[in-house]
Amino acid sequence: ADRPVFTHEIVHSLLSQVSKIDNGGDWLQEGLASWFQLQFHPQKNWNAIVVHGLESEGARLPLERLLDGKRIPDNRYWQAATVVDYLIRGSGKFKPLLAAMAKSGSTSIEPHLESILATHMSKLSSDWENWCRERHAK
Repeated sequence: ADRPVFTHEIVHSLLSQVSKIDNGGDWLQEGLASWFQLQFHPQKNWNAIVVHGLESEGARLPLERLLDGKRIPDNRYWQAATVVDYLIRGSGKFKPLLAAMAKSGSTSIEPHLESILATHMSKLSSDWENWCRERHAK
């Protein structure tokens, strides 16, 4: 119970079973696993990690690449977790997005930008970044 990795790996298993979306190391799997891990095992330097990621071009991926449904590097889990946080708490559209992804069998966000999120990629990127700055740049 004291090891954050247990929480992280349990989320992968549950998400795969419930959504029928395989764990391919994509933004959804790693973002949700990291997000839940942080809920139960807060990381003291989390705000600093997020701010550094926002300020350093080389420390983040463009959202088009991060959210394309393909494997993400482990040094971008912070970014996936903040996108998940934004979609859950900021947009309120996470549940229908998850259902649509489960139905399609892909975690690529592109097909769902207009139909579910009612946005486009550049607006999503801007909204996500503003969300992160409001929550983490204290």
